[in-house]
Amino acid sequence: MQNRIIPAPESADTGALFAEWSKEYTGTVDDFYHFITTPTAQRDLFLRKTQKNTPHP
Repeated sequence: MQNRIIPAPESADTGALFAEWSKEYTGTVDDFYHFITTPTAQRDLFLRKTQKNTPHP
């Protein structure tokens, strides 16, 4: 099985991503940036869930 952790996620709207993160996690914007830039299974799960909830054009 191949590792599917996203090494460097991109987002045009980090404010919306932070708002989504804040629903499940407690912390500052700095905490969020640390979370989103550190590859972990927890971050991968968060990004996958966020992508499922985001409408695509």
